[in-house]
Amino acid sequence: GKGVGDADISAIIPIAAQIEELSFARASVSDAGMMQMPSMPFVRSVRVDNTALTDVGITVLLSRTLEVETVNLVSSGATDGVFTVLAKLPRLQRVYVFNTQVTAQGIDRFRATHPGVEIVVGSALPGTTGTEGPPVGP
Repeated sequence: GKGVGDADISAIIPIAAQIEELSFARASVSDAGMMQMPSMPFVRSVRVDNTALTDVGITVLLSRTLEVETVNLVSSGATDGVFTVLAKLPRLQRVYVFNTQVTAQGIDRFRATHPGVEIVVGSALPGTTGTEGPPVGP
Protein backbone atom coordinates (compact mmCIF):
# COMPACT_ATOMS: atom_id res chain seq x y z
CA GLY A 1 0.00 0.00 0.00
CA LYS A 2 0.91 3.64 0.31
CA GLY A 3 4.33 4.26 1.80
CA VAL A 4 5.68 0.95 0.52
CA GLY A 5 8.74 1.15 -1.69
CA ASP A 6 11.50 -0.94 -3.24
CA ALA A 7 13.33 -1.15 0.11
CA ASP A 8 10.37 -3.04 1.57
CA ILE A 9 10.51 -5.86 -0.98
CA SER A 10 13.22 -7.72 0.96
CA ALA A 11 10.72 -8.15 3.82
CA ILE A 12 8.57 -10.29 1.51
CA ILE A 13 11.27 -12.88 0.84
CA PRO A 14 11.02 -14.89 4.12
CA ILE A 15 7.22 -15.14 3.85
CA ALA A 16 6.95 -15.52 0.06
CA ALA A 17 5.46 -19.01 0.27
CA GLN A 18 2.65 -17.80 2.57
CA ILE A 19 1.43 -14.83 0.53
CA GLU A 20 -1.88 -15.21 -1.33
CA GLU A 21 -2.66 -11.56 -2.10
CA LEU A 22 0.09 -9.19 -3.18
CA SER A 23 -0.71 -5.50 -3.37
CA PHE A 24 1.66 -2.77 -4.45
CA ALA A 25 -1.29 -0.44 -5.09
CA ARG A 26 -0.17 3.21 -4.88
CA ALA A 27 3.29 2.07 -3.76
CA SER A 28 6.44 3.81 -4.91
CA VAL A 29 7.91 0.64 -6.41
CA SER A 30 10.02 0.52 -9.57
CA ASP A 31 10.84 -1.94 -12.33
CA ALA A 32 14.30 -2.32 -10.76
CA GLY A 33 12.72 -3.15 -7.40
CA MET A 34 10.71 -5.97 -8.98
CA MET A 35 13.98 -7.73 -9.86
CA GLN A 36 14.31 -8.55 -6.13
CA MET A 37 10.93 -10.30 -5.98
CA PRO A 38 11.07 -13.94 -4.89
CA SER A 39 8.95 -16.66 -6.44
CA MET A 40 5.54 -16.71 -4.75
CA PRO A 41 3.77 -19.97 -5.62
CA PHE A 42 0.47 -19.31 -3.83
CA VAL A 43 -0.31 -15.74 -4.87
CA ARG A 44 -3.82 -15.55 -6.38
CA SER A 45 -4.17 -11.76 -6.66
CA VAL A 46 -1.64 -9.14 -7.77
CA ARG A 47 -2.27 -5.39 -7.63
CA VAL A 48 0.10 -2.88 -9.18
CA ASP A 49 -2.57 -0.25 -9.78
CA ASN A 50 -1.49 3.38 -9.49
CA THR A 51 2.22 2.57 -9.73
CA ALA A 52 5.00 3.60 -12.10
CA LEU A 53 5.66 -0.03 -13.09
CA THR A 54 6.04 -0.69 -16.82
CA ASP A 55 5.79 -3.95 -18.77
CA VAL A 56 9.35 -4.74 -17.63
CA GLY A 57 8.58 -4.79 -13.90
CA ILE A 58 5.10 -6.23 -14.36
CA THR A 59 6.55 -9.11 -16.42
CA VAL A 60 9.14 -9.92 -13.74
CA LEU A 61 6.51 -9.82 -11.00
CA LEU A 62 3.97 -11.98 -12.85
CA SER A 63 6.63 -14.49 -13.89
CA ARG A 64 7.20 -15.06 -10.15
CA THR A 65 3.49 -15.38 -9.34
CA LEU A 66 2.51 -17.93 -12.00
CA GLU A 67 -0.60 -19.19 -10.17
CA VAL A 68 -2.21 -15.73 -10.08
CA GLU A 69 -5.92 -15.50 -10.96
CA THR A 70 -6.57 -11.74 -10.81
CA VAL A 71 -4.23 -8.95 -11.93
CA ASN A 72 -4.96 -5.24 -11.44
CA LEU A 73 -2.89 -3.04 -13.80
CA VAL A 74 -5.12 0.07 -13.56
CA SER A 75 -3.22 3.36 -13.92
CA SER A 76 0.13 1.59 -14.28
CA GLY A 77 2.61 1.81 -17.15
CA ALA A 78 1.28 -1.38 -18.79
CA THR A 79 1.11 -1.60 -22.59
CA ASP A 80 0.15 -4.41 -24.98
CA GLY A 81 3.56 -5.91 -24.17
CA VAL A 82 2.10 -7.19 -20.91
CA PHE A 83 -0.02 -9.74 -22.79
CA THR A 84 3.11 -11.86 -23.39
CA VAL A 85 3.45 -12.67 -19.69
CA LEU A 86 -0.32 -12.78 -19.12
CA ALA A 87 -0.48 -15.58 -21.72
CA LYS A 88 1.82 -17.68 -19.51
CA LEU A 89 -0.48 -17.62 -16.47
CA PRO A 90 -2.52 -20.85 -16.55
CA ARG A 91 -5.01 -19.86 -13.81
CA LEU A 92 -5.60 -16.29 -14.97
CA GLN A 93 -9.29 -15.31 -14.77
CA ARG A 94 -9.46 -11.52 -14.75
CA VAL A 95 -7.24 -8.55 -15.66
CA TYR A 96 -8.07 -4.89 -15.03
CA VAL A 97 -6.40 -2.63 -17.61
CA PHE A 98 -8.20 0.71 -17.65
CA ASN A 99 -6.16 3.90 -17.69
CA THR A 100 -3.12 2.10 -19.15
CA GLN A 101 -1.50 2.11 -22.60
CA VAL A 102 -3.13 -1.24 -23.42
CA THR A 103 -5.03 -0.98 -26.73
CA ALA A 104 -8.33 -2.40 -27.92
CA GLN A 105 -6.40 -4.29 -30.63
CA GLY A 106 -4.12 -5.88 -28.03
CA ILE A 107 -7.12 -6.91 -25.95
CA ASP A 108 -8.88 -8.42 -28.96
CA ARG A 109 -5.78 -10.45 -29.89
CA PHE A 110 -5.45 -11.75 -26.33
CA ARG A 111 -9.16 -12.57 -26.08
CA ALA A 112 -8.96 -14.57 -29.31
CA THR A 113 -6.42 -16.96 -27.77
CA HIS A 114 -7.60 -16.74 -24.14
CA PRO A 115 -11.41 -16.57 -24.29
CA GLY A 116 -11.78 -17.64 -20.66
CA VAL A 117 -9.95 -14.58 -19.31
CA GLU A 118 -12.04 -11.50 -18.56
CA ILE A 119 -10.29 -8.26 -19.54
CA VAL A 120 -11.94 -5.40 -17.65
CA VAL A 121 -11.39 -2.13 -19.49
CA GLY A 122 -13.94 0.26 -18.04
CA SER A 123 -14.79 2.85 -20.69
CA ALA A 124 -11.39 4.51 -20.97
CA LEU A 125 -10.21 2.71 -24.10
CA PRO A 126 -11.04 4.03 -27.54
CA GLY A 127 -13.33 1.59 -29.33
CA THR A 128 -14.44 -0.23 -26.18
CA THR A 129 -17.48 0.20 -24.00
CA GLY A 130 -16.88 -2.27 -21.22
CA THR A 131 -16.07 -5.93 -20.76
CA GLU A 132 -17.79 -7.20 -23.90
CA GLY A 133 -15.97 -9.31 -26.48
CA PRO A 134 -15.01 -8.24 -29.99
CA PRO A 135 -17.74 -6.50 -31.99
CA VAL A 136 -20.04 -8.72 -34.04
CA GLY A 137 -21.70 -7.77 -37.31
CA PRO A 138 -20.83 -5.99 -40.54
